Amino acid sequence: MPHLRCIKPSISSSPPPQLNLLLSPPSFLPSLLKSCATHGFLLSGHIVHTHLVKTNLLSRPHIATALLSLYAKCSSTPCKAHQLFDEMRERCVVSWTALLSAHKPSESLPLFKQMCLSDSSPNAITMVTLLSSLAHHHFTLLECIHSFIIRSGFCSDLPVSNSLINIYSRCGDFVASRRVFDEMHERDLVSWNSIISGYSQNGDVVKVAEFLVSMRIRGMCPDLSTLGSLASAIGDMGRLDWGRSVHAQVLTCGFESDILVETALMDMYLRCGAIGFASSLFERMTERDLVAWNSMISGLVHNSLPIEALRVFYQMLKSWASFPSSATFASVLAACAQMDFGIEPEIEHYASIIDLLSRAGRVEEAYGFLKSMKSEPTIEVLGILLGACRNNGRTELAEVITDEILRLRPQAAEAYVQLAHGHAALSQWDGMAETLVKMRAMGLKKVPGWSFVQLNGTINTFFAYHTSHPQFHEIMVALKLLDFQMREEIVLISSPNL
Repeated sequence: MPHLRCIKPSISSSPPPQLNLLLSPPSFLPSLLKSCATHGFLLSGHIVHTHLVKTNLLSRPHIATALLSLYAKCSSTPCKAHQLFDEMRERCVVSWTALLSAHKPSESLPLFKQMCLSDSSPNAITMVTLLSSLAHHHFTLLECIHSFIIRSGFCSDLPVSNSLINIYSRCGDFVASRRVFDEMHERDLVSWNSIISGYSQNGDVVKVAEFLVSMRIRGMCPDLSTLGSLASAIGDMGRLDWGRSVHAQVLTCGFESDILVETALMDMYLRCGAIGFASSLFERMTERDLVAWNSMISGLVHNSLPIEALRVFYQMLKSWASFPSSATFASVLAACAQMDFGIEPEIEHYASIIDLLSRAGRVEEAYGFLKSMKSEPTIEVLGILLGACRNNGRTELAEVITDEILRLRPQAAEAYVQLAHGHAALSQWDGMAETLVKMRAMGLKKVPGWSFVQLNGTINTFFAYHTSHPQFHEIMVALKLLDFQMREEIVLISSPNL
């Protein structure tokens, strides 16, 4: 049985529900665990896990498998799922499949081999799980799995064939995806959408239209996914007349209020250059998610309308509906790049770019940008880069920047301290000692950090490692009391009273 101390509680994105587990019948627990997995309630899963250990219900295979599925779906690493799987007395195809879903393709293949050698033979769901984990660069692995599917007779299974069409399309092998589609004895709407989506992503609007016609002839009615793929393909082609026909079909089918379809149509109009249609559609949207905002901003930038793009960005910030993403800022920067303000960049602008690159860990690129500056960098700018070198373990570059700082300000003790910390972070103790010895030989001493707070008109100043404040002892008592109360709260959250 797993020990409770092995499972550390994690904070889920939503508050865990209040669970009265002692009154819950054992047959209810798998459904409860499935619900926790669906909504991402990992902390609630830990609570149920604790209850299972206390009541010895973890020995029941179907309950243990449900808990394994939760860890496989919600945990950031497969460690917890692996630990639970290793401690299971009985393993079935469902538990093996759940474990496979927690791993990357390079890690799941050895597990799949172990499964084939065990008493549990893979089923169709196992194959779908394995195929779903593949990416476009796993083409050789895909061919091996496809061969196994053919030998095991899973080709007749509809979800397996649909997954094969999807992954072959993602890999760019449309001949293989078409062959799988043609060999299917039975097709559902997912099958048609998979092949249409593949050709749409490849920009082959002729094939998309051909399959759409075939689909309608066979009595299949397009859904949101079908029309979204068609709109995307038409946007790539820039055929506004075809786009308006798709829009008319969306209105006929009653899908005009769906945010995914609205966003796809808006993106299509923007790529066709029909700004008026796109703006009208955007203004009529009852709700807008991050994708809709980003599509509108990037589309306006693509059409060389930077002022309109910045206006939409400002509208997005005012609405508080969605928080900007990296893609949003990339479009905004592109909009600014299109506008010629006639302003010569100053040291503050250079410092902002260096700070951005440094925070992204691109230290060498930041240093290259610094060397391209027309004016000489200030100590503050060099300090930003020196801190980034320390955080990213670039001690050689840190030494170069330290020399540049000391050239500008020979008495800059902070540069030596930053360099010493950089050596210490990489366990380069000789380098750290040499830096500190050099600093002391020059008689340099770092000014201690300090802060202040204004209370009732009086400014109270605090220095690091100083005990000179007149209320020092009272402040320390208050801090220790707060520390105790916070730790007590953490214990209560981590070990809820069942």
